[in-house]
Amino acid sequence: MVRAYQKIEYTDFCHADMRFHLIIVDAAQNVLLQETYRRYLDLFLFRSICNENDDRLFGRLLYQHQKIFNALKNRQVDALVSAVNDHYSTLILH
Repeated sequence: MVRAYQKIEYTDFCHADMRFHLIIVDAAQNVLLQETYRRYLDLFLFRSICNENDDRLFGRLLYQHQKIFNALKNRQVDALVSAVNDHYSTLILH
């Protein structure tokens, strides 16, 4: 995802973004969540966010993903909840 962002390849960034989300969802081992998320990603993210060419938006998404990853890696529940809420707020307000 970082490489795609640095090269300004937004389609590649979006595919990496989708993989990031699916890895987290699959780790939850919740079939309903997995099915719902896959539909959500296909309908919303790829068609909406991935049609953008706004470098600031993709930079913000990358930063938010890094915060989510770090919170997961460090097992910081409060930081994770905050990072996920910030991420979803960006998508809703977009």
